[in-house]
Amino acid sequence: MHKKPIAAVINFCTNERRFLKASIEQARLFARQILIPVCDHFFDGSPENMKELDLIYRSFPDCTFVQYPYIPEKIPRRLLKEISPAHFWHSLSRLLAMQYVDDTIETVLFIDADEVSDGRRFARWLEDSDYHQHVVLKLANYWYFREPIHQAAVWEDSVVLVQRRALSPQLLLQESERDALYDQLPGPKRRRVADFQGEPMFHHFSWVRT
Repeated sequence: MHKKPIAAVINFCTNERRFLKASIEQARLFARQILIPVCDHFFDGSPENMKELDLIYRSFPDCTFVQYPYIPEKIPRRLLKEISPAHFWHSLSRLLAMQYVDDTIETVLFIDADEVSDGRRFARWLEDSDYHQHVVLKLANYWYFREPIHQAAVWEDSVVLVQRRALSPQLLLQESERDALYDQLPGPKRRRVADFQGEPMFHHFSWVRT
């Protein structure tokens, strides 16, 4: 299947290791480029598992891992007053990944490692949808609790697909993270976007513990 000029930016830390392989394998089905920003510390300041990260980097040579240092003392205090640390580092990860996006990429998908796409369905949807006529889309996803079999009856739409030309550092560094992309960008835009059968194409496993 022909891949559109789309990059998938997957936020990751080793706490989400159990989801990464599936997230990458599904993204390969539709994305021309996969970028994975990783901090060398967890965002509470404790060190990452660098030995495990090195193994992960070698396991996925087709992905661009963007590792950066945790140096809060280098961040302007003004920024950390405007953006709480929990949201700042997530947003910074996406901003840094954008520095490595190929010139041929037109559209960027922002997901977290625990937001796994149904790659084949999403690829088919990309072929026939009018996504390129929208500045930004929020894509519907199922979410799960405790175990992958416990699927919620309601949807969320945390996944964002946005035209690269609309992005800026100021827009990416926001307290509301990906929501800011949708809220602050002009239209055309839509949210809770599902496939042509009305079903979400993403699965959010953030609350799964097994």
